[in-house]
Amino acid sequence: GGTVATGSTGNLYLGNSDDVDNTSISGGANRLAFNINNAEKMRITSDGQFIVGDSSMAYTNSTQGYVAGFKSSFGAQSFISIARSGQTLASQGLVLGLDASNAYLAVRDNINLNFSTNNTTKMIILANGDVGIGTTSPSKLLELSGPGGAGGPLMRLNQENGSGASGPSIDFGYPGQTWRVGANVMINGDFTIYDTADSTKIII
Repeated sequence: GGTVATGSTGNLYLGNSDDVDNTSISGGANRLAFNINNAEKMRITSDGQFIVGDSSMAYTNSTQGYVAGFKSSFGAQSFISIARSGQTLASQGLVLGLDASNAYLAVRDNINLNFSTNNTTKMIILANGDVGIGTTSPSKLLELSGPGGAGGPLMRLNQENGSGASGPSIDFGYPGQTWRVGANVMINGDFTIYDTADSTKIII
């Protein structure tokens, strides 16, 4: 079996007490560090931060509430995987991460992704890609559901008006053909429906 011993530098070594051993735990006034291959890989700071892949974070736990930080030491990508019992981290579960161009929140299983506040689902992305806001069972690519009426509109479009600019609008159509529905400040703020290709308008 293995042994636990203290080396000449004061580090706690796992396996033997030789200071050149690859695995050690080192303590100090401000941190508890875990070292592999003679390099720090993880630390717990004096104010309770848990840091992997770096020695500090820009914000503290005691003043800003930052309790954990993760940094990859390999390439420009960094990901965290979460899997439940019976799954493998290699290909299942939830992945949170980023690379040089994008940030990712990915579910690698055929299950829904829920977004909740106040312990209630407010938005859901079904496994088939349908998105529901205010409903957990959307039947279209995007479905919005809410009280309406006295509760206000389901959706609001606002746009800062500039000189000669169009107001808030929605475009819909297919490749090569687009229609626009919205307000046009160049026509006294009237509601308009028009073809963006030839500017044919219906003004209300």
